[in-house]
Amino acid sequence: MCGSLPDITLKEGEGKTLVYRPLTLAGKELQNKLRPCVENQKKILKIEQERTVYKEQGLSASPVGEEWKELQREMTALRQKLDQQINETDALSPEERQIIRLRYLCGMKWEEITRTLYLTREPVFVRHRAALNKLAAGWGSIEECSIYSQ
Repeated sequence: MCGSLPDITLKEGEGKTLVYRPLTLAGKELQNKLRPCVENQKKILKIEQERTVYKEQGLSASPVGEEWKELQREMTALRQKLDQQINETDALSPEERQIIRLRYLCGMKWEEITRTLYLTREPVFVRHRAALNKLAAGWGSIEECSIYSQ
């Protein structure tokens, strides 16, 4: 049971059962804090595509060079901190660790994650919510989480 919301049992196939647990308040807060990881990864990919176009056109200076470098530095530091937090949270299963890494460290879309793990969306979402709840519970308050302390 998660707060006042009940757990929901789902059938997965091959006799496996998933238990859907809604995000706790701390889990939701963590998800909101991690969202910029995905958004920044999208920005980095867009900037890299623009840089490729410039190179293909034979232009040496890209107008997005400094923005890209700064974003890369920020994301590298954030990835290292998040990866450390993932490794230090013993309650996570290997699959939950992988989902968090694929989503927030690699910036993968949900469709890419489901293809990578050979799962449908629902099992991925269930495991993702469970992982966020475990990470949030392991860190105490989000403000204390070393990802956000400078």
